[in-house]
Amino acid sequence: GKTEPLASWKKMAEAARFFEDRKAWAAYSSEAVLGIISDFTGDNEYMGGELLNLVARTNQQYRILLKSKLSPASFANLKGVLYADATPPAPAVKNSIMAFVQAGGLLITHPKWGFEPGLRAATQDNERYWWRTSGKGRIAFAKSEFDDPWVLAQDSVLLISHRYDLLRFWNGGSVGSYFTMAPGRKRALVHILFYASIGPEDSGVRVAGNYRSGKLWTLDGKSASIDMVPQKDAVELHLPAVAQYAAAELEVQ
Repeated sequence: GKTEPLASWKKMAEAARFFEDRKAWAAYSSEAVLGIISDFTGDNEYMGGELLNLVARTNQQYRILLKSKLSPASFANLKGVLYADATPPAPAVKNSIMAFVQAGGLLITHPKWGFEPGLRAATQDNERYWWRTSGKGRIAFAKSEFDDPWVLAQDSVLLISHRYDLLRFWNGGSVGSYFTMAPGRKRALVHILFYASIGPEDSGVRVAGNYRSGKLWTLDGKSASIDMVPQKDAVELHLPAVAQYAAAELEVQ
């Protein structure tokens, strides 16, 4: 019957009810720029797990690609993939990844891949990577083995290029995000989590895509229209002061 624990429990129950009332959101598919390929076990558990944590902190939208379950659909809409495992990929995995590269994608890998794939690029302009080409795509082949997941997470964003950012925050502070799309791709949803004690009073986010309207949901079940500024192939959302969580629901033109 203590007041403070009961208040916390009530907030948890309200949050659970909020998502229970919006079950359709669970069927939305994630939008991603980078695929992180691993089995995330054994010698690959630490590096793979840390990459997931640290790439998320960059607000790069990523997809988990299990080596045992790769298919052409795994690579849909990705701009790049990252292979940082401690052993070379099996032939089937390697073939799947190189098919993605040859179709125009980017592979980021290191000497544990087993050999330097592709042809040497005409220019070499990165101090930590050799550039290679294969088909229509490119390979960033590290000059040494990966040992620092934080550096690798930062490198992955720069190697792919910020021009492909799906979300770009201003004054976001300690913010995490998750970008999903409804079946049919007529509605997008940006989950925003401020994991400091309170969210910022004045922040914004650029969302890639052409949207005509939107509203902002908070965990109390209330919604409000969002101040949207159209840009080329994107919209800039001006967010009001919110607590820890908000969801921007956007309608596609």
